[in-house]
Amino acid sequence: MSNNTLNNKIALVYDYGLFTELAVALKRTGFGRVLYFVPWQDDFPSSMKQKIGMDFDGIERIQNFDDWKDKADIIICFDTYCGDKVKQWRKEGHRVWGAGEAEAMELERWKMRRMQEAIGLPTQMTTRLKSLDDLVVYFQGVKNEVKDLFGVEDKDIAKKRLDYLLKKYKNFSKDYLCGGSLKEVVNDFYNGAKNKYVKANMRGDIESFYAPDYESSLSKFNSLAEKFGHRADSKEVEFVIEAMEKGVEPGFDGIQIDGQYLSPTMYGYEMKGSGYVGRICAYDEMPKPIRDLNDKLSIIFKKFGQTRSFFSTEFIVGKDQKPYLIDPTVRNPAPVGSAIYSEIFENFADIIWNGAEGKIIKPIMKYKYCAGVNFDSEWGEEHELEVEFPPEMRRWVKFRKAYKKDGKYYSCPGFSSICSVIALGNSVEEVVNQVKERAGKVKAYELQTQTGGLDGVIKEIEEGKKFGITF
Repeated sequence: MSNNTLNNKIALVYDYGLFTELAVALKRTGFGRVLYFVPWQDDFPSSMKQKIGMDFDGIERIQNFDDWKDKADIIICFDTYCGDKVKQWRKEGHRVWGAGEAEAMELERWKMRRMQEAIGLPTQMTTRLKSLDDLVVYFQGVKNEVKDLFGVEDKDIAKKRLDYLLKKYKNFSKDYLCGGSLKEVVNDFYNGAKNKYVKANMRGDIESFYAPDYESSLSKFNSLAEKFGHRADSKEVEFVIEAMEKGVEPGFDGIQIDGQYLSPTMYGYEMKGSGYVGRICAYDEMPKPIRDLNDKLSIIFKKFGQTRSFFSTEFIVGKDQKPYLIDPTVRNPAPVGSAIYSEIFENFADIIWNGAEGKIIKPIMKYKYCAGVNFDSEWGEEHELEVEFPPEMRRWVKFRKAYKKDGKYYSCPGFSSICSVIALGNSVEEVVNQVKERAGKVKAYELQTQTGGLDGVIKEIEEGKKFGITF
C-alpha cells in the first residue's frame, strides 16, 4: 500500500512511553493520523503519564484507548509486555503489529535458554536460582559461608550445606542447568562463582549486571536485599546466571515477520550507555555468525505463530566463530536503536502496515552506516527536564518519555535515559564525527553523555574482523 493510500488511515500506538519517536515516524512516513496511548491508570494516578506524547510533532495523545480501538485501522505495539493484548486484538479481528506470544523469547530468560539449547544453538553455562540468598551463596561459596559463620573452615558442614542445595535444585536437572555440567555448578557453589552475568525476568526488578566475584558484587547484592525485602528468599524472584564467553559482542538489529527477516537490515556494536555504530546491508551480506544465529532463532519464532516485530540480538562470537546468544530483544532496541529506526526507514509506515498482515515489504534505507549516543540525567529521573538544541537538529535528537509545549521539548520523570543523538551516513568515520559534533549542541540540566565510547566501538569493530565479523 502506498503512502498516498495510508494518509487516509488511522494508526493507534499502544506504548509505555519509550517509543514516542516511532509514532512520529509513522506520521511522517504515511499515516493520516497517529493516535498515541500510554497507560496512566493507577491507584494514585499522576498527570505526568498523561503528558507523554502530548503536542509531540504531529501525533495525537489520547487518554482512553478503548474509545479509539474500533475506529483505528491498525493497532501498533513497539514494546513487550503486550503479548496478551496483541493476541486478543487479533482475535477480535484487528490489524495488529506486535510480537505477541513470541515476547516470551525475551521475557522468560530461562525458557529461552532451554529453547535455544533444544534447537542446537551454542549455549553458555546457565544456572537458574530461586532466591537471592542462594544467589549470594553461589558467589560467596559454601566453604566461605561456613567459615564466616563459624570462624573456621569445616568441610563436613560445608558438604552438608552443598548437599542441601543440590537436593533443593534436584542435582541441577534440566530445570536448573543448561549449557554446562553438574561438576561446574558444584565447583561454583563450593568455591564461589566468578565472571558471571546475573539477570531476572522483570526488567523493573533488576538491570542485568556483571558479577566478577563475591567481594566485587557484595554492594549490589546488599542493594537487592534492601529492594526485595521479604521476597529475597522466596520463589517470587528468579535469577538466571550465565557464564561469560570470551570474544567480541556484535548485535543484529532488524525486523522479522513470522520468522522471516526483512532485507536490507542492520547489525552493529554497542558500548552500553556510551554509543552504537551500525552497518546497513542486504541480509545475505551479513556475517555468517549472525545469519547462523538468526536462522536457528527463526525456528522458535515460527512456533509462536503470528509474530511481527522488530528484533535484536546481543551475542558473543569467539575464535570458533560460533554465536553464543546473550539476549534476544523482541521489540524495538532502546535507546539508540529505536532512535535510529525512527529516521532510517523511508517507508516505515508501509513496512508496519503490511507487516501487520504478514506481508513482506522491502525496507528503503538510503544510508550505509549509522551511529548514536544516549544522554542521561539523574536530575531528569526525578524532575521534568527541558532539553534544548538548535531547531535544525530536531531530526537527529530523539526522546523517550517526552512531550512538547510552546515549541519546547521536555522529558518526563521516571527514567534517567532522556534522549539520543544519532547520525546517518556512508562511512563509519562520517557518522561518528557527526554524532560527536551534534552531541555538543544538546543542553539540559545535568545532561551527560559519553561520546568517547564511540572510539571504543570502533576498536571493537576492528577486533571483530578477526572473528569473522566484517564491517
